[in-house]
Amino acid sequence: MYVIKNPPENSYLYSNNLVNYDMKTQPICLITAMLICTLSGCIKSTDNRLSDQIAIADSLMFIQPDSSLKIISKIEGIEKSDDATKAYYHLISTQAKSRNHILEAGDSSILQSVNYYSHNKNDICKLAWSLVYASEVNKQAGNDSLSLKYIRKAANIAEENKLIDERLKVYIYNFWGDLLFGKRPYSDAIEKFLIAEKYARNMNDTSRVITALMNIGEMYIWSEHHETGRNYMERAANLINFYPTEQRLLPRLYERISTSYQMEENKEEALKWISKATDSAKGQKSTSLCNLLLSKAEILTELGRLDSVDYYLNAAERGNDTQSYAAQAIFKLARAKYEAQRGDYKAAYKTHRKYSEFLDSMYKENEQNRVAEFQRRYDYQDVAIALDRIKIESQAKNIKWLSITVALLALLLAALSYAYIQRQRRIKVEIARDKSINSAVTGIEEQMRQDLLRRDRHIESLRNRVIMMDNTLDKIRALRDASPRERVAESARFMMTDAEMEHMLATVNICHEGFVDGLREEYPTLADKDVEICAMIKLGLQSRDIALLMGMSDNTLKTRKKRLKKEKFSEETADMQFDEWIQSKNYGREPDDY
Repeated sequence: MYVIKNPPENSYLYSNNLVNYDMKTQPICLITAMLICTLSGCIKSTDNRLSDQIAIADSLMFIQPDSSLKIISKIEGIEKSDDATKAYYHLISTQAKSRNHILEAGDSSILQSVNYYSHNKNDICKLAWSLVYASEVNKQAGNDSLSLKYIRKAANIAEENKLIDERLKVYIYNFWGDLLFGKRPYSDAIEKFLIAEKYARNMNDTSRVITALMNIGEMYIWSEHHETGRNYMERAANLINFYPTEQRLLPRLYERISTSYQMEENKEEALKWISKATDSAKGQKSTSLCNLLLSKAEILTELGRLDSVDYYLNAAERGNDTQSYAAQAIFKLARAKYEAQRGDYKAAYKTHRKYSEFLDSMYKENEQNRVAEFQRRYDYQDVAIALDRIKIESQAKNIKWLSITVALLALLLAALSYAYIQRQRRIKVEIARDKSINSAVTGIEEQMRQDLLRRDRHIESLRNRVIMMDNTLDKIRALRDASPRERVAESARFMMTDAEMEHMLATVNICHEGFVDGLREEYPTLADKDVEICAMIKLGLQSRDIALLMGMSDNTLKTRKKRLKKEKFSEETADMQFDEWIQSKNYGREPDDY
């Protein structure tokens, strides 16, 4: 019989409502996604093209710094890029200006890089580089304390994170030493220059090694460790002799060695090394030649070798007109000493008066420079205030648009929340309705099941009564009651005639709702004996009773049943016994599902 199964929760009605609801919410979700993407694109955008150009400038920084500066100067639209690109741009721009010696004091753009990389720890190396150039900017602005603060922080970051960028460490400690240069205790500057020299050797940067050795030597000379200082200077000179590209440093190096001997009152050695310095400067056409000639003239004056002093003073004077007031004052003082040493006190007096005038001019120049510096700082402060005002106004506009955006998103979120709540309510209503329907269906099914069971019992009772009342089946009942001896002795008496067999088939066909007719229609090739065997099996007879009623042996019946199963019913009886399969066959209605 047919049974109505319990419908699942995703029934047609339930799923159809959900599909309709999803179709209604899809446009809302799509509009939401488009709105969010558009707003995020308006607020921030990353321009990969700008990042690529900045990266190219970065790659040329220590190879062709002038080309790097040209590339970074041509970049436009950086203010519309994201914070990461801005920070990278300001770092490389400041670095390029520093490498080309055009970095301006008070250039605060590098602070944007410092602030960004301080809050985003993804690139510690760039943070350290930003701190180095922030220190340089503050040094040029005269703010040594803040400059030292930045360079210390850069060094701590490099050491704590064990950065492998040797060039960065050379720059950090070399610049740190420059900040401490000439300040007591000199050992602090020497320590930083020694560390810079170590890292410069690790990366085979000969220029930096020579510079560090010269600075170390000069600091030792200032601290009156003259022999140690000269040793470092000579080491630097030996490296310069192997690398002709660094010959420009020789005049300064020889002059420092001469100064150390002069401080020790060893005028002869001082004269020897200052002569080397002047010879080297002449060969290179160095701009420091005038100062070197003046120093040589002073040493000769102190040694009393006045014959050649005038020559060196005149040679120094030829390039003295373009010098500063301080340089001209030193020149006049040296000539006054020479004239006094020679005994020409009148000329010495006049020259010393000119020296005093240069001191006055120098004082005025210093005062003017100081006033100009104050004016520059005042102007810079005005510009900074104006920029801050513009920035505040821009931020106010951004906050306004951001507030509108947040309000729109809040409304959108409220609409989505309301839609979600309504959806949950509909789902609950659908679930409750489905439960009530399922409960009603279950009750009806149970009632129908009970009715069918009562009907089946009634039909079975009628079937048994018909069989019991049928006189033609007396032989079958007698056979069931017979003893084994009677079965053997009177086997002929139990054999059914053709008429009795036809009557038995008719009875089975009636009681089992057309079983015989249905079997013959489904399997038309069945022989009459085969149909009779199937009918007796349907009556529930055992094989030995069937063989006796049909007048055949047990083996013959067994063989015939095997042949039927194999040739006639092979597909249907594959997984069942033959008798079991016959009992399950029912042509009047579908098999019971219970």
